[in-house]
Amino acid sequence: MLAVCLAGVLGLTLPGEGSPRSPAAGDGRLGHRRIERLRYGVEAECEYGPQDVACGIGAAQPVKVKTPAVRQVDVVLTASLQYKTTSEDWGTLKAYYGRRAMSPGKFRLMSPSPLRSTSTTLTWVKKSLNAGGRSYSFSLSPNVRNGDDSARAAFTARKIVIVVEVWPSGP
Repeated sequence: MLAVCLAGVLGLTLPGEGSPRSPAAGDGRLGHRRIERLRYGVEAECEYGPQDVACGIGAAQPVKVKTPAVRQVDVVLTASLQYKTTSEDWGTLKAYYGRRAMSPGKFRLMSPSPLRSTSTTLTWVKKSLNAGGRSYSFSLSPNVRNGDDSARAAFTARKIVIVVEVWPSGP
């Protein structure tokens, strides 16, 4: 089993996006690695004018994972994060490998207050991904939806802990 863990300790400040916290480590199983990193955040914000919508979307850098030398692998991506949205609005998050979305697609997130962050853990899956030592980039993509016809909608996710687990497909 190859497990690549990307993690950050909530509240920890590290120099630079995705700075390594420790070197790769194994647990004795063939092909097992562990890498820890902190992702600072993703944002989506839209300004709504009389005839147009201007949106700005920012995503954390993708996480690159090399698959083991087997035919196919199953992948589970888990993201734990703090987030908040503007009042009556909601954000969405999708996970991707390359340009393809992982299942179940997007999660809709709405915070109970625009003044305070809340936290959640989300999980995506990709079964039977072609492997054979290929490298894939995994990423989170944010978006925001206006729920109250106001002039602005914002979604911000911070202190993101990402865990990507990869193992050979099959029983």
